[in-house]
Amino acid sequence: MFDLARNPSVTEMRTTTQPCALLRLCDDLRLIRQEAEGPSERILAARAGLNRSQVTAILRGRIDRPPDWKVLRDIVTAIYEYAYDHHRLPRLSIRAGLDDYWKPRHAEALSGLRHSPTPSSSAPTPNRVQVRHW
Repeated sequence: MFDLARNPSVTEMRTTTQPCALLRLCDDLRLIRQEAEGPSERILAARAGLNRSQVTAILRGRIDRPPDWKVLRDIVTAIYEYAYDHHRLPRLSIRAGLDDYWKPRHAEALSGLRHSPTPSSSAPTPNRVQVRHW
């Protein structure tokens, strides 16, 4: 099984300037996609109206703020539909619906962003992709 604590691409991005709720949101997205064994980032990008690098940044937690609710909803829906179509829905550790689980998590990430301390420098955080807001 994938171990988040041992994956350097995950641990290197955890900085004090990024709210924990946002990291958990990205971690949960990545987790259910791994459990569903798909879909590809290109498919997720097409469904959400993004480019692949933006989806990669979201899944790796290399974003400074949560994506719009519509983007998150489209990504989650695509993952759940893929898991259903490939008979992998029982493998998903998070099976709650959009309104029951994901919308409150999105709101929590937005709230955490509003209450987090601002970085002392305006320089980009190392190992983080600067992505426009969707």
